[in-house]
Amino acid sequence: MKGSELLTGAVLLGSAALLMVGRLNNRGFFLWLRTVGILGLLVGILSLALAVLTGSAIAGLVVGVITATMMYMFSSRIVRIQMGAVDAEEFLRYKPEYADKLRRVQEMVSKLASKAGLPEPELVVVPEETGVGMYPNAFATGRQSKPTVGVTEGLLEHLDDEEIYGVLGHELAHVKNRDTLVMTVAAAVSTAIAYAFDPWLNAIYAEDWEDVAYLVLAGTLASLISTLLVAAISRSREYLADEEGAKLSENPMGLAEALEKIEAIVKSNPTPAKSLSEVSTAHLWIENPFRGGLLRLFSTHPPVEKRVKRLRRLARELQ
Repeated sequence: MKGSELLTGAVLLGSAALLMVGRLNNRGFFLWLRTVGILGLLVGILSLALAVLTGSAIAGLVVGVITATMMYMFSSRIVRIQMGAVDAEEFLRYKPEYADKLRRVQEMVSKLASKAGLPEPELVVVPEETGVGMYPNAFATGRQSKPTVGVTEGLLEHLDDEEIYGVLGHELAHVKNRDTLVMTVAAAVSTAIAYAFDPWLNAIYAEDWEDVAYLVLAGTLASLISTLLVAAISRSREYLADEEGAKLSENPMGLAEALEKIEAIVKSNPTPAKSLSEVSTAHLWIENPFRGGLLRLFSTHPPVEKRVKRLRRLARELQ
């Protein structure tokens, strides 16, 4: 057996072990182990492709690295365009009735960022005219040195200050935990895996069409597994942001009540995703606003009931 194959096997086994240990508990340290384990599995799959396929896998790796760099450097701008978010000042020009509420939100963001040791985030708003903006929701993106926090018009309308404070604590915990970097790396490796097993790229290296047919099957399976693993990373990061955010705001129940309210509103008027662009932003929201179809199989968020249960337990511990 080649050294590269031994190394790949060691990465896969070690990552699986970390993942199993990480699943013993849904608290901070174990969630970090779970994330490392899942990232290791993704890297192991890519390493296997590099060892077996060579040419196409290297092309996939190059594409993945380029994609990751672009997403990490320009994530705030890209996400704002995808979600239809506008600067808070611009939003108030045509909806001045939210001036007082948005001022309080800005004060909350500043206070929480200071507590978390982060620079002042840019505040943006997703208007209800975008469709998804009618639901109460929030997101955070960007690097630690230049974070962006976004809220929907629905959040300003439906949530009270205590609930909003809890939501903002969750979002700034994502920034503090470098989740933009974690998810960018995961998505990049997943993209590289998809390209590595691409049948048309591999046709260049295949000796006959039977090899190409095999690669189509292998590529479909590899892409499915990598997509499920990326979704699993997102779910573990949501649990961690709930815990860290609740401690940051010092009010786990504010976040718990906000999650219950958001879930009830989304369930009462569910909306399917209108495009792949919207689906690609699902993991950024505090609660996935899209429902139906195959989205359930690739959920980027844990069930709200489990998140609320954990937050209620945390509230009792902090008393």
